[in-house]
This record gives sequence, structure tokens and C-alpha cells, in this order.
Amino acid sequence: MIYKVKRTAHKIHIIKKILTTDGLNREDYFEIDCDDINIMINANMGTREIFINTITKGLEFGDEKFYDIPVKDIKRVNLIKKAKLNMESLVQSVDMITYINYIDINNELYSHGIFITENNREEKYLEILETGKENLIDLLENLLTNKDKLSVVKSAKSNFDKVVEAVKETQEDDIEALDKIASGI
Repeated sequence: MIYKVKRTAHKIHIIKKILTTDGLNREDYFEIDCDDINIMINANMGTREIFINTITKGLEFGDEKFYDIPVKDIKRVNLIKKAKLNMESLVQSVDMITYINYIDINNELYSHGIFITENNREEKYLEILETGKENLIDLLENLLTNKDKLSVVKSAKSNFDKVVEAVKETQEDDIEALDKIASGI
């Protein structure tokens, strides 16, 4: 496997797995052919910093991470945990039946040759209403009801992603910026 890396005096910090070295300088990547080492790296990638010690030729692991934030950055990690908890509570507020109903209704509309996308939704809504067919109009109403319920989940995930990105861009000692992020959660 090939990894994008950052090299220091006696360590190679593994950043991420890459598919190609195109456009990279030789010092920006490192290739490992040993399956056992690759398995170990992949098992820890995303949760810990991974280094290859160029003196001992061994793997070393740095601080554990939570969403790529070192767990020692308590304020930043706690903000992400709070945002994650908020997102999960909103996601759990929508029951599984809503998901299943939305899929079933969407499939039923597909069987009638109606494919509703974000770009054509208004046109398709009018098309359904103009048919005058009660079963299609009922399907549309049920689809919209379920879509409204699911939009909470979509919005919660989007908000969570924004918090994670903002936290990643903020330093642990920037209390004012972290407080501003916290006020938006």
C-alpha cells in the first residue's frame, strides 16, 4: 500500500492511504509491501497517529484521536461529542418505519415511471397533481410527509459536519473561537 506521509528527522508520519503517487515528490509518500504492517496501520488509521521510526524500523503510535482531533485536546473533543450527541438524538427521533415508508413510496412512484430528484421535484409534483389519480396524489402526500421527517436527520448531519470542520480548524487554546462554536451547538 502507498501512504501520504510527512517526514521528520527520525520518523515518518503516515497521514493517509493513497492510490497514486502522481504529482507527489518522493519524500511525500511511502510504500509498504508487508500485509501484516498494512493491516496494523489500517486498523489504527483515523483513531491514532501512526509513525514509522526510521532508526528502529518499527511502527509507533501517537495519541488517540476522536474525529482526527487528539483526545488530549479536551475542549475540542468535548465540542464534537456534544454535537454528536445532539445529532444522534435527532436521528433517533425519526423511527425506522419512516425510512422504510419513504423507500417504499419512492419505489412505488418509480413503478409508475415517476422519478423525483431535487432538480425536478416541482415539475414532478405538478405532473402528479395534474394526473388527478388519487393513488398517485396520496403517494405524493405520504412521500412529502416522510421527506419532511427525514429532513431533520439530513439537517442534523450537516450541522454536525460543520461543527467538526470548525473544531478541526480551531486551536485548543483559542477559547473565544471554541465558545463561539459551542454557542451554535
